[in-house]
Amino acid sequence: MKKIIWPIVLILISFVFIYGCENLTGSSLSPPSWIIGTWSDVSEAITFIFNNDNVIMTSSTTVLNFKEIYKVDNISDSGNASKYTINTTDIDGTKGTYEFIKVTDTSLNYTITTNGTSIGPILLYKKLG
Repeated sequence: MKKIIWPIVLILISFVFIYGCENLTGSSLSPPSWIIGTWSDVSEAITFIFNNDNVIMTSSTTVLNFKEIYKVDNISDSGNASKYTINTTDIDGTKGTYEFIKVTDTSLNYTITTNGTSIGPILLYKKLG
């Protein structure tokens, strides 16, 4: 009986460890369908690319792949028909909020807040085609 129980216990522990570790970083990002695509400000100084399970922000000096950040930092998102929000907490405790509010089908307001200090809103336009 002990010979049968130990392999089962080890398998269960493995599942708990594997799935428990995944839950430490949360589930993948899931932007709402209205925001999927590429969005830039009028001068294209900042661009966001929204996919079904990731967000990538680019600027002249930075590429920020949220899926990669997810591996290290605590990150969560929420969205509805007119708003999408990403909340992050860095290893050092710095809290960030990326907020996207739909203005029209092809424009949105973007605001970033870090430890209570906000920049924005910045108007972004959807790139068509």
